[in-house]
Amino acid sequence: MTFVLIVLFVLILSKATYAEKNGFNKDYISKDSTTAINGIFVILVFLRHFAQYFSLDSASDAAFIEVNNFLNQLIVVPFLFFSGYGTMLSIMKKGTPYVKNLFKGRFLKILFHFDICVLLFLILDILLGKEYSLKQTSLAFTTWTSIGNSNWYITAVLSFYLIAIVSFLLIRKHHFPALLLFTALTIGLVYFNIKVGRDAYFYNTMITFPLGMWYAYFKPTIDKLVMKNNINYTFCLAAASFCFLIAFKYRFEGVEFFAIWSGAFAIIITLLSMKIKVNNPILIFFGEHVFSIYILQRLPMMVLRQLNINTNSFVLFFVLFAITLFIALIFDTLMKKFDGVLFDRKKLESK
Repeated sequence: MTFVLIVLFVLILSKATYAEKNGFNKDYISKDSTTAINGIFVILVFLRHFAQYFSLDSASDAAFIEVNNFLNQLIVVPFLFFSGYGTMLSIMKKGTPYVKNLFKGRFLKILFHFDICVLLFLILDILLGKEYSLKQTSLAFTTWTSIGNSNWYITAVLSFYLIAIVSFLLIRKHHFPALLLFTALTIGLVYFNIKVGRDAYFYNTMITFPLGMWYAYFKPTIDKLVMKNNINYTFCLAAASFCFLIAFKYRFEGVEFFAIWSGAFAIIITLLSMKIKVNNPILIFFGEHVFSIYILQRLPMMVLRQLNINTNSFVLFFVLFAITLFIALIFDTLMKKFDGVLFDRKKLESK
């Protein structure tokens, strides 16, 4: 698996462009840039899940295991941060009509896609002889439980859309207090998850979504400050790195430290993208299919583990990734057709 990390590193550098000595990448957080970065991290997510299903006990896997243990939940931080950024950017540009359409245009759409995936997992569970209670199976369609599928990330994102609807409809004309309310409700959601006994990975990176929203709100000021010169840029990068390292030491001693750690990581990735732009078309392609790759990747993993296939991990990884990508492309093609009927954006925005 260490070799896969090397391949990923090569893909990142391939076709990458670099800002001039005293310049900056002005579109560092554009859709194209963030899609490529998401492509990097969806591969890291795949690697992490792969390690949960198949044994990695060769000497060549040691470096990957160290990297995997270090990154922990950070591999989902860019997804949350960029989603928060994009949501806030749309709210600022489109206003209340966009917020009103969040429920059907985003919440129900994602839940519909997710439930189709859960149905696929249910069918596979039956074929593999796996049994779940009626309660667990029913709740799986709400994202609250799992029947083999990934679910916590979708729970978080759907929660954020509901919180955004509440925050920005209660306070429509002023984004700053609405953002304060959104952040407060997110913190409340974190402690609710703690109270009901959810595993830490359900909530310990949640704060990066509102952080992305705050970044969108203050972006003009941030750009003016950070991009003034390389001294300012270096200071900001050093400050974010310092927070990252300090929080790293205490990250498992409280959700507050983990939140600082993940937030600092999001800022570091964003600052680095000011100087380096990832342009690899393969990573961009993966980034365009993040949802389906993320949700469906466990299906072939479950099948091959059930068949006790655990051959050379490097070969197995690429076979599984190819199968996942094939399934994801079929899924996205079908969902696009359904979305055209159920969630037509033009029809929603005209209402």
